[in-house]
Amino acid sequence: MKCKTCGTENDNRNVCIKCGAFIQGRRLNRYERSPSEKRRDTARKVGRTARSCVVTSLLMVAALTLITVIFLLLFRLFANFLDFSDLPPAPLTDASGNFVTDASGNPVYPSTAESEEISSDVSDITSDSVSPTS
Repeated sequence: MKCKTCGTENDNRNVCIKCGAFIQGRRLNRYERSPSEKRRDTARKVGRTARSCVVTSLLMVAALTLITVIFLLLFRLFANFLDFSDLPPAPLTDASGNFVTDASGNPVYPSTAESEEISSDVSDITSDSVSPTS
């Protein structure tokens, strides 16, 4: 084999005796391969790329599903310990879903005093109707 760098003739060697340059690498140069070898190598690269994309996508979906299940289980576990009684009441809405506002445009909130008055009125009514007759 003839060295491409210095032109020295070498006997079936990969490295030139004179200059130390590589004569032939592990694989043949891409210009020295046949068209069928080029097609085969291209098909292998495409197959490997497609396979790795599919595997990566499946792993991502599996990880997302696992994380979702873990968060749902944690929420179910800790939901019993959450106290929502300290939250302010939501503004009142009408039948169409719009917020009810007063004359100045401020949202109207349910009043706890009104609900207590209603419940006390109901208890008074029931106590009168249940009273024994002599």
